[in-house]
Amino acid sequence: TDKVKALSLFRQSAEQGNPEGQYELGYMYHTGDCGLPEDNEQAAYWFSKSAEQENSDSQYMLGMMYLWGGLKWDPVKARLLFQKSAEQGNSNGQYQLAFMYLFGGGGLRKNEAKAVDLFRKSAEQGNPNAQAELGDMYYSGEYGLPKDEAQADYWHRQAHKSLIYEQEEQAFSDLLKQFFDTWDAKDNQPQNVANVPKIKHDGYDYYEDPENPDVQMFGRK
Repeated sequence: TDKVKALSLFRQSAEQGNPEGQYELGYMYHTGDCGLPEDNEQAAYWFSKSAEQENSDSQYMLGMMYLWGGLKWDPVKARLLFQKSAEQGNSNGQYQLAFMYLFGGGGLRKNEAKAVDLFRKSAEQGNPNAQAELGDMYYSGEYGLPKDEAQADYWHRQAHKSLIYEQEEQAFSDLLKQFFDTWDAKDNQPQNVANVPKIKHDGYDYYEDPENPDVQMFGRK
């Protein structure tokens, strides 16, 4: 199956030392994806291998495991990993580090100005959690920010847009997987489409899903 193939490819990549492959394999163990059992030990192992090569996503995930479960609770190690991730511009790392500055966690002294700066950097990259947090801060007029309903509304709207975008991206990804699962390499078109309505748009063939007319799968140009 495709999941077995994906697992094999990511494992091969990880074992060859590729930090992206190590991250993907670690995430599969973390979530129990592609037929793997949830295994925090294996997840932490591969995240660590990847984080050592400065992969910001792995640094963030490993920090989350130290903070929220999977590894022995160690907020200082979590903070150090979030810092490394944030320094590379990772919006999730920035978001978690912001909270540590906001409340004085992970061995940091409370610093509201740094927290707000990190929330803003994360929000400007489209992180919906940071956008919502920044909107709340402007709405309440706390943490050194003025009460500003216009800014609050702006960031809350941005958070909503980002969430919708993430949902649409996931839905499109799922649709592509469905499409390529039925791809016939020999004929260069989906399998068994003789009775599937086909329309053209912008030079592409679109195959409608007979069971759901609102779903269309794109074909070749």
